[in-house]
Amino acid sequence: MKKFFGIWMSLLLVGGQFAWAQEEGAEEEEGGPYFVQVDFKYGYMDKEGSLVIEPQYSWGDRFAEGFAAVVVDGKYGYIDKEGNYLVKPQYQAGWSFSQEMASVKKDEKYGFINAKGKLVIPPKYEFAWSFAEDRARVQIIGKWGFIDKEGTLVVPAIYEEAWDFQEGLARVKLNGAFGYVDPSGNVVWEPTR
Repeated sequence: MKKFFGIWMSLLLVGGQFAWAQEEGAEEEEGGPYFVQVDFKYGYMDKEGSLVIEPQYSWGDRFAEGFAAVVVDGKYGYIDKEGNYLVKPQYQAGWSFSQEMASVKKDEKYGFINAKGKLVIPPKYEFAWSFAEDRARVQIIGKWGFIDKEGTLVVPAIYEEAWDFQEGLARVKLNGAFGYVDPSGNVVWEPTR
């Protein structure tokens, strides 16, 4: 997979302006399709620059694990690479799929859907990031912890800040000091300044 770092690209095709942006550090799904914007509507093109999904969304995310979040009338849903809905627009927010799960917001709380579009972890978190190494950062009463794919809190929500797991460790901030925890919540490096 190719990595695009903060790239803003534009191209002119059939008299319309197409542009796409890639969030820093995100991986574009190899082979696309790639999101484009035409007259303030998002659609998708292939590598040759041909539209494969007509611009019809008020916003469209990159494809990840075969699906992309799209917005219609202020609601988020998910489409496949042919433009068919996995989930019709119904959520207040939706993140890219990662490890076959996507964070979604409903009734001001975050939960997760699976790759079949089923809500598998009910919305109960103030915020929830994508899964990385089978753990997702969640915010509960202003503090951060981690859940597993069943929704079990495996790292207690006691941290002021937390970062994704990488190579078995996650950086956390407690009382203004930084340390590391493992996927079970064991402190590997005591928070220090």
